[in-house]
Amino acid sequence: PALRRRNVFAYIDTRDLGQMTQRCLETDGLGFEVFNVANADMSVAATTDEVIERFYGGVEVRKEMGRDETFYSIDKARRMLGYEPEHSWRDVLDDPRA
Repeated sequence: PALRRRNVFAYIDTRDLGQMTQRCLETDGLGFEVFNVANADMSVAATTDEVIERFYGGVEVRKEMGRDETFYSIDKARRMLGYEPEHSWRDVLDDPRA
């Protein structure tokens, strides 16, 4: 997991990035907006709680997080554009925790 710390354990599947780009282009009146775009899950096999404990001990946790939830907030993209990542590395690679 330490190798993925530099990008806050987030990643984006190119197909989901394409979905996000298409949603932006098809949204009338969007204007200039900034979005965090990431997949909904973390890029590592460790759980969100395990990553928090190992790398961010003492950092305030402001909301309940899912087992593998990304630290990037994609809520704005979900709310404004209906963005929902559809692809995960877990769909094609074995989870080493299993």
